[in-house]
Amino acid sequence: MNLDFQKSDGLITAVIQDHATGRVLMVGYMNEEAFRATVETGFATFYSRSRRKLWLKGESSGHRLVVKKSLRLRPRRRARKSGSSRPRRVP
Repeated sequence: MNLDFQKSDGLITAVIQDHATGRVLMVGYMNEEAFRATVETGFATFYSRSRRKLWLKGESSGHRLVVKKSLRLRPRRRARKSGSSRPRRVP
């Protein structure tokens, strides 16, 4: 998996979803070190932009996020240009 940590100040956006429902639980940021820690430990680790350090989700509350499925990457869809042709219904 090739992630480009050079863009966006060395951070990637991590969208955390419930493994059964797909419901979005939270959005955080990972730098390369946080991503590696997540893969190696199986616990979601983020980079705190305000504290400028790694942050293990649940380190103070005990409610850790366990990685249940492999990490997936989805490319963003490009927005359609205004005036672009759409498929028309045939009567």
